[in-house]
Amino acid sequence: MCVRVRRHAAAIAFIGLIFLGLPTGMLGVAWPSMRASLDAPFAGLGLLVAAMAVAQFVASAASGLLRERLGTIALLLVAVAAAAGGLAIFAIATGWWATILASAVLGCGVGLLDADVNTEAALRGDIRVMGALHGAWAIGASLGPPLAGAMLVGSESWRPAYFVAAAAFAVLGVATYRVRSDLKDAPEFQASPTGARSIGRTVKLGCALMFVYVGIELGAGQ
Repeated sequence: MCVRVRRHAAAIAFIGLIFLGLPTGMLGVAWPSMRASLDAPFAGLGLLVAAMAVAQFVASAASGLLRERLGTIALLLVAVAAAAGGLAIFAIATGWWATILASAVLGCGVGLLDADVNTEAALRGDIRVMGALHGAWAIGASLGPPLAGAMLVGSESWRPAYFVAAAAFAVLGVATYRVRSDLKDAPEFQASPTGARSIGRTVKLGCALMFVYVGIELGAGQ
């Protein structure tokens, strides 16, 4: 029973992080086609990245409160629905401003999903699980560009790639709902307490490093 529960929880977490990486790698490849089709400004990519980053920051900051009120499973489902919705809006957008809305909705879903999965990994796994999850995200980010490129070759449009990514998140949502009881029953990892002062310094340093890292990744990367 316990093994099955852990396997289901791990599968949802790893698949979720792979899917989470897809949009990060897709946008830069899809942007030329998107800009030409929607008559977007040359600097429009910066607006899309900014909208996604701001929404992701707000969603991540609010994830703790939402987790307490909704519960882990409900928050996962909301996050997956938002990510799928944002990708779907990208796929059907007929105007430039619709893609900014899509970026914000996608950012909310990505922020909630990222925070919720990492929180659960910290509570129910160990450092090896956390490292594997970030490796899973890297797989998704690596798959994003070839996915968008392959779809562009076949259709000369970014839309099919975003439809595929939206469908992937929809499947993830269905899978999460089906194994929700197992996810709730996954035991928490018991770790020894650490000094509050040491944790405070570590958190501040981690925030500073993430600020620089994410800026380089999303800005220069795209």
